Amino acid sequence: MLTPCLLGLGVAPRIPWVSLALLAIVLGACEASKKKKAETEREPPTPTAKQQQRQPITAASKVGDRILAELRVLKPKIRFESVGCPPNIKPTGGAKMTCVVVHEGNADRQIEVMFTDASGGFMWGRKYLGSSFDRRLKGVLGARWPVPIDAVSCPQNVVAYPKGFDECKVTLKGGQVAPVLVSWQNSLGKFTANRLSDVAALQKSILDQLVRRGDKVKSVSCPRRILLSKSVFKCRVERTDGTSMTLPVTSENGNATIAVAVRPETSVPKKPVKTGK
Repeated sequence: MLTPCLLGLGVAPRIPWVSLALLAIVLGACEASKKKKAETEREPPTPTAKQQQRQPITAASKVGDRILAELRVLKPKIRFESVGCPPNIKPTGGAKMTCVVVHEGNADRQIEVMFTDASGGFMWGRKYLGSSFDRRLKGVLGARWPVPIDAVSCPQNVVAYPKGFDECKVTLKGGQVAPVLVSWQNSLGKFTANRLSDVAALQKSILDQLVRRGDKVKSVSCPRRILLSKSVFKCRVERTDGTSMTLPVTSENGNATIAVAVRPETSVPKKPVKTGK
């Protein structure tokens, strides 16, 4: 039986001058053509595990779309066009990436994203490159503080993670250095700035007050960050006899006040364990 391939080549039956050698060549060409066609129609091969690892992570690829939607809600009057993020970041806890925001044709703002877990949860905030936030903070504080400010020094590349903190140093005219706590209110960089107390001076003041009232105190340890404005906090007091107590303290403008009438509960020191006979 003559195949369609032979008919297509114009090889008809009963033609005496068609030799067997020629038929063999034609049949070989037909078989090769059918094999090539079958290979092209076959489904594409499944990617290997290594190839799958190089493919974009779905959770990471959707980060830009989610941030863009939040930006449009936070700042409806600004025409945000897109948020471009790296596609191949694996969303593991603590992993970070930088995305670029395009608004009104300008790609001049960066956002840092930090994944909080392996399932794709993340938090994001505006990234201030270099010392650019120093200038902004100096302008805000200069309008509020009565003392002229010479310089402001904050960490490099600060990120406005909501409910996050950064500590900056403000140098006043005359050389005095005042620590300032920056508290981020939202991801776009809204913040509050409050001057911090000198914790070492507060601890010494508390210790002196305790000694004057008759306590045999070894050391006083207070929180590392205490606002200069009115603050209520607790300090840990270690006595010379090995006991300790938690002491409520109120401070305002660097002046600490402790409760004199109410003595905090003390812990009983552990008796030494006798060993041997």
